[in-house]
Amino acid sequence: MCRRARSRRLGVERRLRTGAANGIGVGPCLPPSTVRPPPVSPSLDTTRMALITMKLTGLTLNNISLIGLTTAIGVLVDDSIVVLENIHSHLERGEEPRTAAIEGRSEIGMAAIAITLVDVAVWGPIIILSGIVGAFLRSFAIVIVAAVLASLLVSFTLTPLLASRWLAGGEGVNGARW
Repeated sequence: MCRRARSRRLGVERRLRTGAANGIGVGPCLPPSTVRPPPVSPSLDTTRMALITMKLTGLTLNNISLIGLTTAIGVLVDDSIVVLENIHSHLERGEEPRTAAIEGRSEIGMAAIAITLVDVAVWGPIIILSGIVGAFLRSFAIVIVAAVLASLLVSFTLTPLLASRWLAGGEGVNGARW
């Protein structure tokens, strides 16, 4: 690999690490009197899962895979936010945090699965495409499919778990515990 390509790759990796650290590390640093961001930082770990999938499939960190990661980030955070919003609505109705987490996730389960399977149905077949188009878009499709499936897993498991532990019932904006 030439020196210029190596320095660009290292720059992109450094920016990815800095962005992830900023996204995850800001919440605990805020003063207790301010509104803290919800526990969606685990959904950002799905990006790490996508990078591991890239490594296992032999893909490189190039422009196409980075575009795939960028595109998938909106879906990743969206899954967790939808789950958190539904859990929060159950908490506002006075349910216990554990019950609110279970019921909130269960109510939107089929919708989240449907959205994820649509993304997989759109991008999955591109993985097995041959020719120039397949070679060009394969890394994009692998990244999207891996990130979306990992996001579904995290939003169904880790997000409700953290919400049941960190969110308190009946607290509004000013009294949020996250």
